[in-house]
Amino acid sequence: MNLSVCPKRSNGAFWCGRIPLWRTGNLAKTPLIMVKREIVKNELAGWFGEYYDGLEIAATYNLLLNAANMVKHRVGAALCFALDSGYDGLSFVPLAPRLETGAVLAWKKEQAVSVATRQFMKFIKEYILSISSDSI
Repeated sequence: MNLSVCPKRSNGAFWCGRIPLWRTGNLAKTPLIMVKREIVKNELAGWFGEYYDGLEIAATYNLLLNAANMVKHRVGAALCFALDSGYDGLSFVPLAPRLETGAVLAWKKEQAVSVATRQFMKFIKEYILSISSDSI
């Protein structure tokens, strides 16, 4: 997790302020939309350090699209991964210090899958290879 999503004002400034990076102190003063997964919350607690207990968690989400809609409606800034997806009127702002975490996508090796699932798995493998030096 290394980016957050913030709505833009009509003048092009970020709703959450004109800053090039989110720092723990900035985010401690901003309503946040965070993921529901406890393991991710624990990683964020480590990143926020002393600020974590004072955070204003405005909402939680499971799907980034839901978080993006909440950001558009000014609920708060969403902490999320920077993916190759965009949302009109929203911008990604990097975190500093940078926060990185792992993710896992798993499936049964010999299980029969649909054509759509097979295409998705192919896409994921190609995408991972394009952004990582690790082999699959």
